[in-house]
Amino acid sequence: MVKDLITNTNIDKDKFFLSFTRHTPAMITMGVEGLNASIKGFGFVPKLEFIKQIINLLTQAIESNEPNSLEILFDCIYSDQAATNIDTKHLISLEMAYKYTFKNVSEKGITNCTLLYYMPPVTSYELRGEVVLHENDVYSNFANAVHDIYHRPKGQRRQEKAYLFQIHEIFDNSVKSFGNKIY
Repeated sequence: MVKDLITNTNIDKDKFFLSFTRHTPAMITMGVEGLNASIKGFGFVPKLEFIKQIINLLTQAIESNEPNSLEILFDCIYSDQAATNIDTKHLISLEMAYKYTFKNVSEKGITNCTLLYYMPPVTSYELRGEVVLHENDVYSNFANAVHDIYHRPKGQRRQEKAYLFQIHEIFDNSVKSFGNKIY
């Protein structure tokens, strides 16, 4: 999808929205606000030894209003070469609502969490693990930079808190699997 956006390929609107579900699981937490599910945008995280360099590249692209910033993001995160730099045990998201999910996670610091991905009509995966809130560090800086590459803020950039999700288990909940543990 990122490649199609870079090349200005005429993307079918229905395909675009359906494909977007790969980025927006339901984040399920339990805490002071009770059981809660919220749709959040999650993405890949570079390994720690690469993250500062990638933040610098993304930040330069944002601040210079680089028209090819999605290409830079693709090269850093989604290309075949970049895939070896990805931390396959973690995913990351920004907190933008600061309501029930935020209260559930911030109250404990580390909390059990489930991410439920669903791509209609039959594909579904459940990731179980722990989530930790990050603020003003490499993880939150990275998540904010990726967000800003897509959304191109006008004026001062916001600095949101980030959820770092550590994967413990993965289940294939698709129609033909019905909850088979695959990791």
